[in-house]
Amino acid sequence: MIKIGLNYDRRYHQWFEPLYDLSDLLKDLGIELLDEPSGPVDLRIVHSSIYSQEKLKRGGEPYLEPLVIWERVDQETVSLRNRPLLKLPNVVGWLKDHDIRDKALNNAPHVYGYWHYGLLRHDPQKYPATIPDVFLTPDDLSKITCLNNLAGYRTRFAKWRGMDPLGQKDRSIDVCFVGTVAYQEMFGSNGVIHHEILHDHRSACSRAMGKLVRHKTLLATNRAFSEPQYRDLLRRSKIVVSPYGYSMSSWKDWEAIYSGAVLVKPDSYQQVNYLPDLFEDASRYVICDPNFEDLEQRVDDVLSNYDRFWERAVAAREALLTSRDKGRRAYDLYEQVVRWMNRAPTVDFAAFVKDIPPGRRMLVDPPVAEPGESQPSQKALAQEPLIEVGAPGPNLLIGAVDMAKVPWSPVRTDIRESVQTPTGQTAYKFTEDESPSTHDVRAVIAHPFDGKAITIGFVAKAAERSTVHLWLGHRSLLKRADACFDLKHGRVQAAGATGPEWHPVRHGISRLADGWWWCWMSAQVPKASELEIFLAIGGPSGQISYRGDGKSGLWLGGPRLEVGNIATLGIFQNSSQSGGVDADPVAKLGREFADYYEGYPRYRRRLGFHADFYLSRVMFHALDQGDTFIETGTSSGDTIVYVARNYPKYSCYSCEASEVNFAASERRVATGRHSNAHLRLQKSPDFLYDLVKQSPALTSKRVVFWLDAHGHDFPCPLADEVAFITERFPEAAIAIDDFEVPGKPRFGFDRYKDASLTWDYIAPALAAETRYQIIQPNYELHTSLHHPPRGWILIAKGDWSPVPAGLESMYKVTTIEARAKGSPPAKL
Repeated sequence: MIKIGLNYDRRYHQWFEPLYDLSDLLKDLGIELLDEPSGPVDLRIVHSSIYSQEKLKRGGEPYLEPLVIWERVDQETVSLRNRPLLKLPNVVGWLKDHDIRDKALNNAPHVYGYWHYGLLRHDPQKYPATIPDVFLTPDDLSKITCLNNLAGYRTRFAKWRGMDPLGQKDRSIDVCFVGTVAYQEMFGSNGVIHHEILHDHRSACSRAMGKLVRHKTLLATNRAFSEPQYRDLLRRSKIVVSPYGYSMSSWKDWEAIYSGAVLVKPDSYQQVNYLPDLFEDASRYVICDPNFEDLEQRVDDVLSNYDRFWERAVAAREALLTSRDKGRRAYDLYEQVVRWMNRAPTVDFAAFVKDIPPGRRMLVDPPVAEPGESQPSQKALAQEPLIEVGAPGPNLLIGAVDMAKVPWSPVRTDIRESVQTPTGQTAYKFTEDESPSTHDVRAVIAHPFDGKAITIGFVAKAAERSTVHLWLGHRSLLKRADACFDLKHGRVQAAGATGPEWHPVRHGISRLADGWWWCWMSAQVPKASELEIFLAIGGPSGQISYRGDGKSGLWLGGPRLEVGNIATLGIFQNSSQSGGVDADPVAKLGREFADYYEGYPRYRRRLGFHADFYLSRVMFHALDQGDTFIETGTSSGDTIVYVARNYPKYSCYSCEASEVNFAASERRVATGRHSNAHLRLQKSPDFLYDLVKQSPALTSKRVVFWLDAHGHDFPCPLADEVAFITERFPEAAIAIDDFEVPGKPRFGFDRYKDASLTWDYIAPALAAETRYQIIQPNYELHTSLHHPPRGWILIAKGDWSPVPAGLESMYKVTTIEARAKGSPPAKL
């Protein structure tokens, strides 16, 4: 039996999953895989980062047996920093996720350390092409191979394989690109922009997508859809465009093919992948120019011959699905292992696979469920809802939400002051002492944890330090899940787990306001009667252990521990509210959002205002000061029903120009018995004029307007609506949906042939010589489970309190004076 030891960074467990999946068949071939063995082995496969760490720790070569280095980098060529490692005499093999077809290109000129960057447009003066300092000989190159079945990853692609792609006629999106563009935001310690070439390449893709005006396109950059949303979008797309990433491919390539879309991307023939060698066969994708100058032509080619390209997309997907042959993969690894050990294979492939039962030979995904849920059927997987959520559970830290009190214990830190966060919770400034160790606060929580997923969340703000480490584990913390949050750039730097029963599930960080961040992590944990929470300040370089200076620290507060893998931000328990008109809307919204989260997706349409909590909060604040609600653009009736339900004594009016939408909304109003909601089948300018003509007393009321009648089927009526309202209503709070929020591209807004919903468009329509208060979002948090963030503006004319007390930082409030007609509009 050949014993192979595996030593790897646990953060990258999914990269080693394919090896463990083969354990049973490898034993039939005389190979035993051992997880981090302390004793001698015949061959050791070592993560490149682990090798470097162990060498530094031991002060010399850490391993004596023959080594195979698994280089965890995306690029096809051997990275410049790892080349000396490849030349070590005991390194007999070199594994890569992607190999390069012409191995001699390892010694070709590289641009900024990447061979494929030389294919992209760049400034040769700023980024010259240079030949690598370390030359790789033919013997070195012969060590390199690619045996990582990326398409077969269980964790990443199980749900992609489990879904049924939509047919040709059901794909409503012609062309789709969803991906990161803002690579130039990555800075080195010397302030130099990293990966500017990749940023420019992907920006070129975005610009080319923006020119596809004749097609139904989806372009979403630098924004995070939930995984189910993203799968649904690709499933509904005919074409998915995928630029280069840190290698010639990205995860999007496999996701596009699994979803049944036609993949369009720059030529990637030089990248070698294992089972299948995706880009060896040009029929599996459509090649476009690396600067996307011919993207429109390539899209036209596909859409004009979609039947033919559809068949190619189906064949490409089948190639991925059939790549899960464990027998093939186990034998290929066996053959490579004996070659590394200078032996000859003693087993023939055909003889080996002949007697393997089908159930053992093909790797089959179990039906996928979130931790703690029952296992759904394959049919249910294909019909899963757009969003996956779990009901928010109770905070297990009730009685321990105040981090200045027991059971929280500051360790080598002092608490010197407290503030209130934008979500109404109390946070404390934790300041490190001068010890050379960790500087943290921790708590032990007793609870019968039954092996389900657990989620821990908190709010934080950078001060002198800007990194916070979160550990959740057993009392010793030797077995745990962990994550590291960068509060300066708003990102999760790392996440992982130690211990065989600990598995990270999700993690995230969301901007709140005034520099505050909401950080959270969920993990699958073993059964336990208690868990320890550990929050540590990161040092000057983000390290967890360092010598403190006695004066630096950061802000922490609002901890929440709950069962399940969905993090819930406690935005409904705003302790800053006390009495007055604001107490009631907080209670109302708390009930509404709790029902929405707990009943989703069945209660998907329960909330109006896109289920944006802070928009709902400011609208309820205005409604509490008014006495009438008028909406233009009923659509499906979500908002009119939402307001009528919460303000049963108000008269609520709405209009809709679509007969189909109007009929559906009438049914919703009738079913809900909202007698205070009055709907009309009418275009909005006529509706407003007739409403005032029939009820002149309306103009003397305090009216809250929600203007949402703009659409692509008729000229934009918004300017006419605003002009009429501001001329006729002295006391009006006018909220406009789908409006541009300057400086916040996360919020979408509408553009039409005749207008874009911006301040420059709407300002000339305001009644002249009148003072207005203008309110817009100053938050980043996305609270909706079913709707992307949409921009809005609220224009208050008359005597209105603009925003709720205690939440002033969540909104931008500007007072302007509308000028006389013909004058340039006032600027925000």
